[in-house]
Amino acid sequence: MHMTTKALVLRQVDYKESDKILTLLTQEAGRLTASARGCRRKGSPIAAGSQLLVWSDVVLHEYRGRWTVQEAAVDREFRGMREDLEKFSLGCYFAEVTELLAVEGLPCPELLSLLLNSLHALDKLPTNFNSLDILDPKMAHLNSLRLNRRFDQGNHLVVCIGRTYGSAGTDIGFALADALKINYYDSEIFTEVLERMEADPKSVQDRVSFAHKQNLNQSLGMDKNRGLKERLREFNRYHGLPTEDALFFNQSGLLCDMAKREDFIIMGRCADAILSNNGIPHISLFINAPFNLRVRRVMDTDGLDKKGATKLLHQLDRRHRHYYEFYTGRRWGDPANYDLCLNSASYGIDGSVALIRQLIEKSREGADD
Repeated sequence: MHMTTKALVLRQVDYKESDKILTLLTQEAGRLTASARGCRRKGSPIAAGSQLLVWSDVVLHEYRGRWTVQEAAVDREFRGMREDLEKFSLGCYFAEVTELLAVEGLPCPELLSLLLNSLHALDKLPTNFNSLDILDPKMAHLNSLRLNRRFDQGNHLVVCIGRTYGSAGTDIGFALADALKINYYDSEIFTEVLERMEADPKSVQDRVSFAHKQNLNQSLGMDKNRGLKERLREFNRYHGLPTEDALFFNQSGLLCDMAKREDFIIMGRCADAILSNNGIPHISLFINAPFNLRVRRVMDTDGLDKKGATKLLHQLDRRHRHYYEFYTGRRWGDPANYDLCLNSASYGIDGSVALIRQLIEKSREGADD
């Protein structure tokens, strides 16, 4: 008897010199055991379809209760999963569980669908999906660091981090705060300022938070959709300032107050320029990465295709550059404005954290001398 069906290889065992014994999960007959004769020979037409966790169109022949693979044409090999040891190991575990649950000769479409969907999800996960790092090993050997003394005794440690979206800057900042055991602030600053101003959160947008990527093309300034009465109310409430300007000046005051009472890391929000203008010691960093690597990372983290990720990055870069330059008069990302400009692709997340900690330790050494 012949049977044409689709099958996934759940398990393979080498047999004799050139054969394999395969455990298959088929569409037509559920779990089956079949021999793949000669599949280990060079040039065998069924070699590719006889590999573990490969989904193929197969022709099986049954004789006296034993099945033999006669043809095997690969439909899906889940290459992204197979090229990553961690993901492939997880796929093998899924296959082992499926083999235990499937019944010999009994179709199990739900179980087959669950396994195929799981392998597809593994296949689409980014490599090293637990960390989503951005390290480029080719650039890692080019690094050096020169530091100036910064802090006097009694000053709090304040690290201001500017970053581009997709450079892992947020991950680096959060990991650094955790390593230093100090507070990490980002959108919390905006929330605190709104409370200070008793402003309606629905009436104003946090334009510098990467968590709010809507209305990317909206420019700074007053929302033209607001009525005259509402504009006049805001004019009187904030002493003639637009809401966005009032938010910025209140944010500036809050950051200066915080810098006098605690150690912390602040992401963006023009904190480097604000503290510089007020004579408050701090370390200023700007984290970036090659645009193509940022695109690849955003494709992984945001689930976008290349075109969508590229468009999003251009929009976010434009918005943050506009905001920073509008309120500081400085060029966003200009190395002259920062103590350290870091290419995160040269170090990865952990390496970047280690480097910044070295910068901080050198700064503190200067305070002790």
